[in-house]
Amino acid sequence: MLPQTFVEALTKSFFSSHTPAFILGERGMDTQKFIEMLYIQSEEQNNPLAVIDCSRLENSRNWNFLMQDMNSPLSDTGTTIYIRNIDLLSEIHFQELIYTIKDTDLYKRNRIIFELAHAHKDAYPERYLSVRDTLNCITIEIPPLRETREYIPHMAGLLTGIFNVEYGNEIAGFEPDALNLLQNYDWPGNYTQLKRVVGILAATTEEPYIRTRDVRYLLLDEHKKFQPANLPSSAGTAAVALDLHKPLDQINRKIVEIVVEEENGNQSAAARRLGISRTTLWRLMKS
Repeated sequence: MLPQTFVEALTKSFFSSHTPAFILGERGMDTQKFIEMLYIQSEEQNNPLAVIDCSRLENSRNWNFLMQDMNSPLSDTGTTIYIRNIDLLSEIHFQELIYTIKDTDLYKRNRIIFELAHAHKDAYPERYLSVRDTLNCITIEIPPLRETREYIPHMAGLLTGIFNVEYGNEIAGFEPDALNLLQNYDWPGNYTQLKRVVGILAATTEEPYIRTRDVRYLLLDEHKKFQPANLPSSAGTAAVALDLHKPLDQINRKIVEIVVEEENGNQSAAARRLGISRTTLWRLMKS
């Protein structure tokens, strides 16, 4: 689902070297799809792709097969070996796997790709730093949606087309202000969250275009879901201050009031943040 130009910009170093690669991304960025795209575009695309899911390796039978069996991917040559969820290995198994890869020159005989998804705005995981320094990995860090907002309309359009087929709809797209709202939202759940939101909108929209008010209401609900559980009631956020049992026009007015307050009364800044014109903002405040 990531645009081709975006992928190309991230992967120049990957295609110019046979060095092991480590793909990092926040949870929800669908790093597996990204790695599949790398494999399809690589020189090894006609060779096998072996996926090692570390979440299944604490089973002794699976671990023994991986480390000792002649049919294990670790015995291969010319294979792309994709190692995912390496953070779920026990420390003993982690150390054994990494040093086996290094000591047997496995990374010289095969293309090795590690993947790890970390939490929203977390520091680099220790496992990533250890693998990077031991195997001199190339790092490809997939930026979260909030840092690649220019691609959101493209992704939303592609997803709408997919859901049109799934639901038998004929939705032509989004109202302009609706797209602005999608672009200006922070997307703490990243691509997975975007896909779910567009799916809900596609399933419930009966108009040719997905409406701004529907997007606004749904993103408000998303904002509430992603608030920390211990957020104090005086924090002044929309999730806390809004009464979702009120009529929609009153909810919209309250949203505008909150954003204007957070922007210190700057209505132009508030309008940009909400993805609406100053005229629309003024009308909502007076409604």
